[in-house]
Parts: sequence; structure tokens; C-alpha cells
Amino acid sequence: MTAGEHRPVQRLLVGVTGSLAAYGIPIYLNYFRTHLAHEIRVIPTASASRMLPAEGLAHLCDGIHTNEFDAEYGHVRLARWADLLLIAPATANVLANAAHGTASTLLTSTILAHPRPAVFAPNMNPLMWERPVVQRNVQTLRTDGHIVIDPVHMPAYESAEKRTEPGYVMPPPADLARMLTEALST
Repeated sequence: MTAGEHRPVQRLLVGVTGSLAAYGIPIYLNYFRTHLAHEIRVIPTASASRMLPAEGLAHLCDGIHTNEFDAEYGHVRLARWADLLLIAPATANVLANAAHGTASTLLTSTILAHPRPAVFAPNMNPLMWERPVVQRNVQTLRTDGHIVIDPVHMPAYESAEKRTEPGYVMPPPADLARMLTEALST
């Protein structure tokens, strides 16, 4: 992006969950930094933090937030700060918690406090994605005004089975950035 180009998002807040796809988040953050947002902050869940230590992510964003009781950046301040709240990857667990208004973590509290629709980019195996309860939660989120980006059905590594098989994965960084830009314009 050249100096004169416009990035559609001033402040992007990314909630990262404990899906295997979290290992790819550095690539997404790098792409978002150069093509989408001026400032990026990240809220990793506890399971995401075990996979991706904050020290590694800190090089790709402007702040990592893991403490629900941080006096400077608690859930309400983060929710108000963000022009766009993206949850990527979105696990079945975070979809369920958000659909039912559960506010038991910094991420789910921030989703509940965010004044605009949140954007969810699910990533999971077909056994989970195709379950009626997951689809009901997705529909609830959409009915409540949130945006759930349909995952891409393609071969993916399934950690539970230790093999590659069809899965539902997040779109590649450029496609996801385009979808986020489109979501902002609607």
C-alpha cells in the first residue's frame, strides 16, 4: 500500500480463538496491517494464547489484551475503541457464547459490549460446522445483526484425526479483507 492509499478501517480489533487455524493468524495480521487497518489490537482467548504467545503476536499489532480487569483497556473501552471487531478464527464455542450473550471472558464481554455488529470467520471440521446447534447459533448471530462469513469448504489438516480431510476454513487473508471492507460498506 502506498502512502496515499486509503485503508478502510482505522481501528481493527481481532479476537483470536483456540482453533488450529490460529497458527495462521500472523499472516492475516500482517496482511491486515498493510491493506486494511491503521491500528490493530488483538484479544486472544486463553487457548489461543497457549498456541500463540503474546510476545510473538506483539510484533504484528499495536496491543495484545488478555486481562479482563485491565484498568486501561477493559472490555468496554476495547469495544468502544474498535471500528471493526473481527473474531478469527471463530470456534463453535465462541459462536455459541456470542449467540447466547455469554460474557465470561474478555473476548465474549467485548463482543457483547461492542456497539456495532461483530464479524465472525468460523473455522472448524465438518462434523462441528454442520451440526444443527452450530447452524442455529450462526442464524441467531445473523438475526442479531452480526456478520458470519461463510467458511470455505476445502481440504484442511484435522488435528483430532491427524490427517487432511475436507473442512470449513477461513477465507485467505486477501479475500477476508475484501469481505470485511464490503461488510463495512453495508
